[in-house]
Amino acid sequence: MASDRLSGRDKRALVLWVLAGIVGIFFANHYYFRAFPEASIDFRVSRPEALKRAQDFMASMGQDISGYQSSIVFDVDENAKTYLERQIGLQKANQLMQSQLDIWYWEVRFFKPQQEEEFGVRVSPAGNVVGYGHTIKEAAPGASLERNEAQAKAQNYLSGKLGVDLNGWNFLPEEVNSDKRPNRLDWSFTWEKKDFRAVDAPYRLHVELQGADIGADGYPEHVRASQQPQE
Repeated sequence: MASDRLSGRDKRALVLWVLAGIVGIFFANHYYFRAFPEASIDFRVSRPEALKRAQDFMASMGQDISGYQSSIVFDVDENAKTYLERQIGLQKANQLMQSQLDIWYWEVRFFKPQQEEEFGVRVSPAGNVVGYGHTIKEAAPGASLERNEAQAKAQNYLSGKLGVDLNGWNFLPEEVNSDKRPNRLDWSFTWEKKDFRAVDAPYRLHVELQGADIGADGYPEHVRASQQPQE
């Protein structure tokens, strides 16, 4: 039985291994999550839950996606992430990305093979819809709204569908654009977050109307109603 007891050397080695483990945990928490912020993302919704929230959002938009296939991936806005890390440093960028900016998201796509029209919804790890896109044909029919009516629809979408408090955002009239399509008039509007600057980059919201409907041409390459830093 005496041979089963740890020797003094064994005890010292065990203590050293325990201390090494503690130091390793400290460095992992202190540096790993700074270098790899993805590892510290607080996922409050799983992939199936994100898909369900995207489906519910589509229903709230009055879009019938029965018969559509779906795909879902977890993605990151690499351009915004890289800009922030280079301009303000890794630690501060991570703090902003975890607290104020929607850099990571579940990207859900609803489509039919061989059909140009499709939908995209971005759901944050917290479960909030932070982006929406609707791809339609350039010649698709639609309304030709006056600017005030189109702007009101964009504002109602942001506050009513995305839950954005527009009191914290400045409307940018100089960024208003209209685009005459063959059978409709499209509008785009931009808001900028108050009291936010990442060096020279503001934080902006874009909303595009296709006729009288919220949408975006070429989703996900040109997502509208999405939130991202602009250089």
